[in-house]
Amino acid sequence: MKTTIFMLLAVAFMSSASSQRLLDQNPIWHYKVIRPVVTLPTIPVHYLYDFEKIELGKDTILNNQNCKMVKNANSYCGFVSPDSMALYEKDDSIMVYFQKVGYFQKFLDFSATIGTSWTLLIPPSPFNPGPLDTVEISVDSVNNISINSATKKQFYVKHKYAHITYNTSYIEDIGYTEEFLPFFNNLICDYTPNSIGLNCFQSDLVGFYNTGNAPNCEYSTVGIQNQKIHDKNALSVFPNPFTDQLTVKSVNSLDTIQLYDAFGREILDVNYEDLSSLRSGTYFVKITSKDQSIVKTVLKL
Repeated sequence: MKTTIFMLLAVAFMSSASSQRLLDQNPIWHYKVIRPVVTLPTIPVHYLYDFEKIELGKDTILNNQNCKMVKNANSYCGFVSPDSMALYEKDDSIMVYFQKVGYFQKFLDFSATIGTSWTLLIPPSPFNPGPLDTVEISVDSVNNISINSATKKQFYVKHKYAHITYNTSYIEDIGYTEEFLPFFNNLICDYTPNSIGLNCFQSDLVGFYNTGNAPNCEYSTVGIQNQKIHDKNALSVFPNPFTDQLTVKSVNSLDTIQLYDAFGREILDVNYEDLSSLRSGTYFVKITSKDQSIVKTVLKL
C-alpha cells in the first residue's frame, strides 16, 4: 500500500511539474519593433528599428490565483502597463489577466488542434477608448519545428475582431512569433504595424533561441550621435507615457529641447516640470546636440 501511494504521489508531482513549461522557466522575450520618428517640422513619419523586451516580474495573487506579473521593458506606448497584466499556466494553456477586464482568460493553447477556437476580451487602445474588444482566435494549421534539437509545435492562427482579420502564429513553450500581444496589431498608437517579429527567446526549458530576425536581441537603429537607444546612459526621455512632467537625460551637452504636437506645430514657453495643461495625445520632443538631433515620441495621458 505504501508503495502504491508513493507512486501515485510521484505521478501527480511529475504531471504538475511538466505542466509548468513556460512561466516558471525564467522566460525572456525580445521583439523587433518599428518606432515612428518625425522629421520636424514636416510630416510624414519615418521609421527606425528598435526592440521590446518582455520579462516576468513578481509572483502575486489575483482572483485567488497564483500568477506572475508581466514586465514590459523599452515599451513604446505602455498602455498595457506592467502592473495591469498577469499570466498563469493551466494544464497546457497560458491564461492572461488584464486589469481592465478583471478576470483570467485563455491566452495560448499548446494542446490546440486544427479547428480549435476561443475568444478573448482585450482592453481598448488609449486612442480609441470605449468598451472591451472581443477577439476570435482560431487555429488554421499546426506544424512541427526544431528548436535547439527539440521538436516544438507551431500553431498558425487567425485573429478576428471588428472588421480586422489577420494571421499570426505562436510556438509551443515560447509564445507569439510576431508580437507578445498580437491582439493590438495595427492598433498601436499611430495605427501602424509596429512589431516585426521575435528576435530572441530564452528560458531554462528551451535554452537560448535566436530567430535570425535581427543581428542581435537588442538590435536598434534609433540613436543620437550614432549611439544606440538601448544604451540607457546615452539619451532618455521619461516618463513615457507622462501626465504632468517630462525629463530629458543625456550624457552629452544639449543645445535645445523643443516640443511639437501631432501636427508638427511647436509648443512655445514649455515648462517641462508642469505639462498638466497639455491635451492628451501624441507629442514629439526634438533634442539637438552639436548639430545632431533626434526626435522622441511621447504620449500624454
